[in-house]
Amino acid sequence: MCFITLECRSGLGTARYVFDGKYNEYKSSSLVLGLTSSAIFIALAVIFRNQLSGVIGYPPFIIVLIFISALSCHIVEFAKNSYIYEKKAKKNFIISIVLAILTIVLSYLFLKSGYFSEKYLARIYGDSLPYLAAALLITVFILVKTPNGYNRAYWKYCFTMGFPIVFHGLSQDILKQSDRIMMQHMGYAGKDLGIYSFFCTYTAIVNVVLTALNTTWCPFYYDDLNESNYEKLSAKCKNYLELFTIITCGFLLVSREVCYVFSNSEYWPGMNVIPLLTIGIYFIFMYQFPVNFEFYNKKTKIIAFGTFLAAVINIILNIFLIPGFGMYGAALATAISYGLLFIAHYTIASHMKEMNFHMSVKNFLPGFVIVLLFSVMFYIMENLLIIRWVLAIILGIFMIVKIIKRKSIF
Repeated sequence: MCFITLECRSGLGTARYVFDGKYNEYKSSSLVLGLTSSAIFIALAVIFRNQLSGVIGYPPFIIVLIFISALSCHIVEFAKNSYIYEKKAKKNFIISIVLAILTIVLSYLFLKSGYFSEKYLARIYGDSLPYLAAALLITVFILVKTPNGYNRAYWKYCFTMGFPIVFHGLSQDILKQSDRIMMQHMGYAGKDLGIYSFFCTYTAIVNVVLTALNTTWCPFYYDDLNESNYEKLSAKCKNYLELFTIITCGFLLVSREVCYVFSNSEYWPGMNVIPLLTIGIYFIFMYQFPVNFEFYNKKTKIIAFGTFLAAVINIILNIFLIPGFGMYGAALATAISYGLLFIAHYTIASHMKEMNFHMSVKNFLPGFVIVLLFSVMFYIMENLLIIRWVLAIILGIFMIVKIIKRKSIF
């Protein structure tokens, strides 16, 4: 999806300010660019399906379906992104809920029907068909509402913003997956790899929350930058830092017992890797501030280069740390890579000539130090279950009261 669609949705957020009254025309035209690019790749997939099947190992018809599904997912994400920046949260919510229900129900019905000789096909079609139907409806709706095909200015802007993000996305995938792939090739396959993969997925709960918050944050953040509301923005950034710091600390306090519920005892010996993985996610949170700022200033090439460099550093660190420390080395390598990524983007954002970056190290330092302290508490308070949970509840109540008082998440 990242590659064949040229990440045409990446320019939607800033296009609202660049093209202002012609935003809907831009949206329609950029969707057509993504469709055109994807159609070329789908045609190539159809022509070379047998060759690709030999390389990847899936049946030819599945190869073609992968490309079609990628385009369908892109169109759905395109619509959801546009609704986010247009502040139409209800439409975004409806699309997400309807697709979640349909994919599960349809997969279940296909599985129970016994129609498919290979049961995994029930899940593939159950997932693909709702997305394909949604993509067709979205495409018709956007193109009928504002018919706009090729436009040189729109396509140039869309390509300039989106193409570097292709490499940013691919580099992110390397950052997320290289540790597990390298562990497997270094002889850590089986139990150790399974335990590490489980805790990567487990701590990803925090990352899911971060993604949701950042998705909500960006439209309002761009508005404040566009209107130069720096005093208001400073207060919002402080609230956002406080909110996610408390969420991260709360997760560290209760994660042991939650893990006991959702996994069997075979996984528990790897529980001590949680703080390292969580610190890595907190670095992701921190680096999104300068990255969002760079994105607003259309510095997507810098964003892509930074992520690519972090992916390379991660691979190098894995080579040295995994052999001696196993899963802990892999987690430490990822945390260091994201930490360096934050430092790199913060430095770049702070030295941009187009606009002064509105944050300094002192904004980030208190939250990061607190997360480090709670990471230490994860180990030293292992057997103090009641104290940890009471502290987590107090933090939760404190945050809820503050949100209610200001009548806003941020």
